[in-house]
Amino acid sequence: MVVTAVTVSVITALVYHVVVPHSYPLLKLAGVGLAALSVVFLLCTALADPGVFKRHPQPLGPDWTYAEFADSYRPPGTIYCHMTKVLIEGYDHFCPWSGTVIGKKNMIWFQLWVSTLVLALLLDFVLLSAFLAG
Repeated sequence: MVVTAVTVSVITALVYHVVVPHSYPLLKLAGVGLAALSVVFLLCTALADPGVFKRHPQPLGPDWTYAEFADSYRPPGTIYCHMTKVLIEGYDHFCPWSGTVIGKKNMIWFQLWVSTLVLALLLDFVLLSAFLAG
């Protein structure tokens, strides 16, 4: 997560300090603002509870199944993450860029992070193309 935050920050600093002229303060504000928001959402993704599910020695419902790796019963949609060794409600994937599992409770932060990161990188690409070409 730290490497990802530093990478986004360094790319942003290089684009807006080296490439974009100082006569475009609104472009700089937009780009730096998007990148900063992206880092904030990255932190929210990494630090939020992804939906860690407490282990249960007995099923609490008829549709619960036993997860051998977790040594626990679990309801549908709760998956054992082999990277973190915990059960996660609404498991989606383990994200190496944020260093955490993406699950039911941090999915919105993940989606906001990816969206703002893509917007920030698109703006960087457009500005780099425009200023280096002209």
